[in-house]
Amino acid sequence: MKKITALAFFVLIIIPDTFAQSTLKERLEQHVYTLASDEMRGRKPGTKYSRMACDYIINQWREIGIEPFFDNSYIQPFNKDKYQNIVGIIRGNDPVLKNEYIIIGAHYDHVGVILGIIHNGADDNASGTATMIELGRELKRIQSNLKRSIILIAFDAEEMGLLGSAHFITHWEEPLEKIKLMIGVDMVGWYKTKGKVVYHGTATVQNGKEMVLNSEIIPSGLKVVAENFEPIDSNTDTWSFALKKNTDVFCTYGQGTGLPYIQR
Repeated sequence: MKKITALAFFVLIIIPDTFAQSTLKERLEQHVYTLASDEMRGRKPGTKYSRMACDYIINQWREIGIEPFFDNSYIQPFNKDKYQNIVGIIRGNDPVLKNEYIIIGAHYDHVGVILGIIHNGADDNASGTATMIELGRELKRIQSNLKRSIILIAFDAEEMGLLGSAHFITHWEEPLEKIKLMIGVDMVGWYKTKGKVVYHGTATVQNGKEMVLNSEIIPSGLKVVAENFEPIDSNTDTWSFALKKNTDVFCTYGQGTGLPYIQR
């Protein structure tokens, strides 16, 4: 696999020294508590509550200045418009590399209400969605430094069998070789409980493990673990990309905001 230096950007952004600043902490809490609130009833795909979550994410991206990926639209509907991915782009600046892509994805759906109990989905995956929103904010801030373009995707219907990510990659209209890296952010809200950041799939990226474990970019006191090798977890959206076998994939678990546990 090719060396993907942008991977270092991901590590720098997700765990910088500024991560502890109150404004960022407050924004992450706002995203998680909004998406995992009882009012959103567990964000089951195909419901009005899923659409409420979709509207929230789009409003955040508009405020940040993230462009819609499609013609004047963030929405990629599928399954007869029952479900919808949300896709934005931050364009790179290199004359050649701007036409290549790094994808950062997180599913925003959960399982809804079962037997009268709201499954809020704070960790799975309001935490990952919140992280992706704030990654987008930071990437937009440093857009002038980006060479490749960044595609942000909030996947729908992951809980129904990775339907959103499968739809996106199977309907990708450019050569697959233009997707150089896919990073999945899933269930990252348990750092305080688990006590570590776990990165899966580092072996799919040349020198991936070395970049993730680079002591120069890991804040003191933060425990980071890199899984040695595959298989890529088939229970998260990176799997849809891994099946194409030409895209480096990367998934992270366990790094979070220290928020109290809300029912998964």
